[in-house]
Amino acid sequence: MAHIEAPMPHILDGSIRPGRGCGRMVSLEAIAGSYRAMNDREALKALVRP
Repeated sequence: MAHIEAPMPHILDGSIRPGRGCGRMVSLEAIAGSYRAMNDREALKALVRP
């Protein structure tokens, strides 16, 4: 967990918003496609919504 110690104060004070890195939002049915998009470097992260 050493990798999170440095940015944690910035995350807590709001100066870094890690959730803004999501490249796309997908439904549960589209998870396979989101993994393909991340593998093909079309999306950095995918947020799965129920």
